Amino acid sequence: MSQSPRAAHAEAPEHPGGIPDDAQIFRYVVDNAIDGFFIIDAKRRFIQVNDALCEMLGVTRSDMLGKTPLDFVAEESHPELIRQMGAIESTERRRYRVLGQRPDGSKFPLFLNNTSFKNELGAVAGSFGFVTDLTSLVEAQQAVAASERELQRILANMQDTYYRTDTEGRIVRASRSVKNLLGYQDDEVVGMRLSDLYYDPRDREDFLRAMAESGGALTGYESRLRYKDGHEVWVRTNAQYLRDADGNVVGVEGTTRDNTEHRYMLEALRFSEGRLASLIEALPDAVFLKDGEGRWQVVNTAGVRLFRLMGADWRGKDSQQIADMRPDLTTEMIECRLSDEAAWQNRGLTRNEEKIFDADGCERHWEFVKLPMFNPDGSRRALVVVARDLTEQRRVEENLRLAAQVFENSGEAIIIMDAHTRIVSANRAYSDMTGYLAEEVLGKPPAVLDSDLQPPDFYQRLWSSLRETGYWQGEIWSRRRNGEVYPEWLGISSLRGNDGEVTHFVAISSDISERKASEARIEFLAHHDPLTDLPNRLLLRDRLERAIAQGERSDSRVALLFLDLDRFKTVNDSLGHPVGDRLLREAAQRLRECVREMDTVSRQGGDEFLIVLTELKEGDAVTRAAESILAALSRPFSLDGHEVAISCSVGVAVYPEDGRDFDELLKKSDIAMYHAKEAGRNAFRYYTERMNIDALERLDLQNRLRRGLERDEFVLHYQPVVELASGRIVGAEALVRWNSPEEGLVMPGRFIAVAEESGLIVPLGDWVLREACRQLRRWHDAGHDQLFLAVNLSAIQFRRGSVEDSVTRALRDSGTDPRLLELELTESILLQGAEHVLASVRQLKSLGVKLSIDDFGTGYSSLAYLKRFAVDKLKIDQSFVRGLPADADNAAIVGAVVQMAKSLKLEVLAEGVEGEQAVEHLRKLQCDYVQGYHFGRPLPVAEFDRLLD
Repeated sequence: MSQSPRAAHAEAPEHPGGIPDDAQIFRYVVDNAIDGFFIIDAKRRFIQVNDALCEMLGVTRSDMLGKTPLDFVAEESHPELIRQMGAIESTERRRYRVLGQRPDGSKFPLFLNNTSFKNELGAVAGSFGFVTDLTSLVEAQQAVAASERELQRILANMQDTYYRTDTEGRIVRASRSVKNLLGYQDDEVVGMRLSDLYYDPRDREDFLRAMAESGGALTGYESRLRYKDGHEVWVRTNAQYLRDADGNVVGVEGTTRDNTEHRYMLEALRFSEGRLASLIEALPDAVFLKDGEGRWQVVNTAGVRLFRLMGADWRGKDSQQIADMRPDLTTEMIECRLSDEAAWQNRGLTRNEEKIFDADGCERHWEFVKLPMFNPDGSRRALVVVARDLTEQRRVEENLRLAAQVFENSGEAIIIMDAHTRIVSANRAYSDMTGYLAEEVLGKPPAVLDSDLQPPDFYQRLWSSLRETGYWQGEIWSRRRNGEVYPEWLGISSLRGNDGEVTHFVAISSDISERKASEARIEFLAHHDPLTDLPNRLLLRDRLERAIAQGERSDSRVALLFLDLDRFKTVNDSLGHPVGDRLLREAAQRLRECVREMDTVSRQGGDEFLIVLTELKEGDAVTRAAESILAALSRPFSLDGHEVAISCSVGVAVYPEDGRDFDELLKKSDIAMYHAKEAGRNAFRYYTERMNIDALERLDLQNRLRRGLERDEFVLHYQPVVELASGRIVGAEALVRWNSPEEGLVMPGRFIAVAEESGLIVPLGDWVLREACRQLRRWHDAGHDQLFLAVNLSAIQFRRGSVEDSVTRALRDSGTDPRLLELELTESILLQGAEHVLASVRQLKSLGVKLSIDDFGTGYSSLAYLKRFAVDKLKIDQSFVRGLPADADNAAIVGAVVQMAKSLKLEVLAEGVEGEQAVEHLRKLQCDYVQGYHFGRPLPVAEFDRLLD
């Protein structure tokens, strides 16, 4: 690592003999000197310089050698340098100051100490010397001078008098303020002994003793000094010993403040303390007296209680010291100190309100009045504080303010009347409700609002009751400014003075128009259907019972019509409930138009309506009304861009022939309506006793069906399915039979409809699936492993049950190959809730089963559904197969269905084949499968086994 020139010379000189000569020692000293060193020749040119000088001037040796000192000194120092260099002939030592200048132009103070030297001939050969950088010294001197000036300024302007003494007690320094304190100039007291200024020698002794006891540091010491003219001056002194480096006392320094007026004030206060203390203690307000420094001097009992200072040593402490002593008062003391300072700054009487918690933790409002007092010189003397508890006053004011706000912002109308019932005040709600501005009704009686709808003596009775009881309330009708009459709930109270006489009346009222409307709406909805606004069943019952009572008196008949809209559910499911609701409303309107004003149309619920026809004298009046209803509802409805055609089925029961009360007539009209539906819908039926018998039989059949399921009374018969091309039996259709204990073997046409109505078709269908799959597996195990089996599914199974789960369980439990299970669906299943059915069908297809459409051609025969539901087979209904080939229409329909199925790559089965001619015709059409009595009736399993064998 390279070294600086000075570092290279830092090592001690070496000498072969171990002892260096003088020249070596000289060079070592020069090169390692802190100050700069130079030698100049007789022509004042540098011939030798050390590194310290080069660093000082910011140059190198080569920059300096051969040049004169003038090249490195500021221009303003040239005269002095030339003068000193002119004395080079003298060998005396020369010391002087100049300003050096570096190449960058910066200047700095230098101190030169140089001497000339002579050659062997005695002539001056040059000069050498040392150069010292005085920069740090000059800066230190400047700082000391600035500090001295600042001290002099502080001493000159400070209010207190500063002094310092020596070990003999003589004053060596005093600030100018001694003139104000004692009448002496500051230079007059310098040299005087401090003891000469004390008013009494004992004061000096007391001071020295206090200094000794305090360890040489006194604060706020009170004593007396003598003014120049001899009078007494009270002062407060802060003083401390001055010590040298060894800790010896070399003097005293301190500050003294004139405390005379403060002392006199305290004496005056003490003089009147007895009377003042009694007065202050007697005041209910809290009173405080603080000195100019904020120290608490006097606090009466109310003030002690206010700040919870009982037992506390508060005297002579300022707010911060009290907070330090009592942390729970920190917040109050901070606020106290801030408001005190604000009073001092204001220099006059100030008022402010503060919230302070009492000993019980309750917030109370206090008003603080503060009066600052100043000394003649403007300094702070004392602060008088008086605090008054405003809690009760503020509470009353707040209550009044709240009462005014409640009055003005109340949602109810309020007016105040005098004893003569003239309005003296009205709130905003009153103006909003009546339309009258307050100034329009002031001084007037409230009769201005009279609606003329009350009885003549109503108001007379109201005021009479009010004067007797002091209160009245009730519902009245009033009139707004625009003439509108409205219902109002009114309460009036009388106010009495101390003498018991009525002074005012207060009326509080509210507009109950909305409430009355709501009550009316609630009353309406309690007796009407919310969708159609028709009377509901409750109101209809009342009207029917009234009509029956009237009919009994007038010997007239009454009819109850039970009406059900046909296929309404299809509209609801396909077009949505909003369209269905519109259809119900329009149907209700058409029904109203079909009857008289005295008759009643009611919505029973869903798509059912009840109609009461009263005072029927003519025998065919009900028939005409029923026919009018059928015609009205058969006209298409235009609903949201859809034209919807529906019909209805109507059942009629007549008083007194069919019943004498509502329940009996309702039951029988319901029965008649179901008979109208069974008759093909869009019809009406009168109730007959035969209908009642049928209804009872249907109920009995339903109960026996339920028991039959519990007792396992059902069996399956199987009808063969023949492949037309080969003539072989390739499958069968499972058909359910009921072994009834009462009736024997019952065909499905007798009980399936009742099972679907009651929901029993779901458990019955599950049983059929399980039994059919078990039997199919037995046939497969017996060697008929290609035989398929068709099972019918009901639309109710799709709506109420989980048909996918039923099929999955039946296949799993039996172990049957799903590819040989064929599920027969009707077209109505595909049309009901298409998306839900589509999801179920897709899940069934995913199991691997086959799907066929049963009775194809008798329903909607939608080609779109055939594509969406991916069916495998069409079963042509037997109504088209009978009479083949003689019936040309049927032949054309069957041919079209077979041709369409082939185009769609679907298999075709013809049902109801009963003759050879039909077989030949179907074979020519290339129909795939046939089924009917020609090939075999539905057989019990044992007989079907023999047929297979």
